Amino acid sequence: SDCPPGCRVNFNNFSAECFFTDQYWDEKGPIFFYTGNEGPITGFWENSGFVFEAAQKFNALVIFGEHVSTQGYFV
Repeated sequence: SDCPPGCRVNFNNFSAECFFTDQYWDEKGPIFFYTGNEGPITGFWENSGFVFEAAQKFNALVIFGEHVSTQGYFV
């Protein structure tokens, strides 16, 4: 499925992006938060059908989020 309109928030050293759908949410169900992996979150949204199937079954809100560092983190 295509990504819905999302949101992007920029901070000093990173930005955050998210997509969500409340298509199946009944406001009593769980919230499924998917953090993605090493790639653009849009690709995971478009290829993670199991998340949406589970959301329908459990009446869940689905949120896909990611952060993008603009500076390296050192430990």
